[in-house]
Amino acid sequence: MICGVVMFKIIDQREIQKLGGRLSRYPYSYTLYCFVKKHFNIKDIVIWDCTFGHGRFYACWLEKPKMLIASDPYVHNWIVKPDIFIPETVWSAKRKIKKLNIKIDLLIVDPPFGGSEYHSREAYTYLIGSPNLIVEEAFKASNELGIKHIILHYNKIVEKENFKIIDGFTFKAVCRFLNATPQSHTILYEKI
Repeated sequence: MICGVVMFKIIDQREIQKLGGRLSRYPYSYTLYCFVKKHFNIKDIVIWDCTFGHGRFYACWLEKPKMLIASDPYVHNWIVKPDIFIPETVWSAKRKIKKLNIKIDLLIVDPPFGGSEYHSREAYTYLIGSPNLIVEEAFKASNELGIKHIILHYNKIVEKENFKIIDGFTFKAVCRFLNATPQSHTILYEKI
């Protein structure tokens, strides 16, 4: 943060796609992997992804976390299978995670946003929870479960009381055929 302004690196997906293979299909997955690896020893952390969906975030990870706990209101056709899956929303899943008595090191939140199928899964309606409600409940879950770090992937930069922004990046998806350049922010928060 410089003079109260959050500064992030902008990552263009075309640079990752040049690497080929699976990275061409899931460029954000590799970017997230590198971001998490920068801040954590991946093999030693327990991750709870409270908006797991298909598990695209983990498609290009070169290492597995110690444990990957996933929750989502619906069971999708997974690209990556989690160690534990809880078919519930974040506010319901937190009670089950508390009963499991597992210390979570990192909470990953990717609420649906934007107009594309990728970010606005039909399963999420405003009855199940708006993007803002999912974000709010994820931060509450972090407080209640003692989770020190949160990564939020969203189209807005959110400031939360009792959390500080540690790092982040903006991912620019370039879609030449759609003439669109949607951007998403990935922010690492630490509980203070």
